[in-house]
Amino acid sequence: EFIENLAGLNECENFPREVLKQLYHAIKNYPLEWALDEENEEASAQPQMRNNEAVNLGGNPFLDVPISANAVEYKKGYVMRKCCYEANAKRSLCCIFLAPFHKRSWKMFYCTLRDLVLYLHKDENGFRKNQMGDNLHNAIRIHHALATKASDYTKKQYVFRLQTADQAEYLFQTSDSKELQSWIDTINFVCASFSA
Repeated sequence: EFIENLAGLNECENFPREVLKQLYHAIKNYPLEWALDEENEEASAQPQMRNNEAVNLGGNPFLDVPISANAVEYKKGYVMRKCCYEANAKRSLCCIFLAPFHKRSWKMFYCTLRDLVLYLHKDENGFRKNQMGDNLHNAIRIHHALATKASDYTKKQYVFRLQTADQAEYLFQTSDSKELQSWIDTINFVCASFSA
């Protein structure tokens, strides 16, 4: 039936029968994405990472996280991070369920600002160890974000607040006042320059 449906489509002639058989078996063995069964759709819904592609991490489907090796790196260094609000201004789950025992704890990350994404790694080798899946789960998209000095936060020194477009809010602690200002200036420069 497949061969009959393609009859006469090669400039009013038929395609070679062997080519059509190979094409049919290739499509049967590797279905086109729009023709997948429902059970296969769930498996394909997981982010697949290939070079020079982008992965969508929920929320806005138009805001993909670029994982290209040629993304521009603007800043990197160790910081402490505390999540105050998750996306859509929801209080951090740590605050809701674990307070007062655990509270929203500070965690150390090696932070890398590439394009409009702030990647939070466990260490300096985050991009080199094929840990991209982990990196994407700790990625913060900073399009239309704002970084400001957290003057109202008095428990720690050298802290800045990052408010994102999806209403998430994070506190970051740096090592000194120079690093604090550098992170604020760099994040705001990248956001102002590239947020569309």
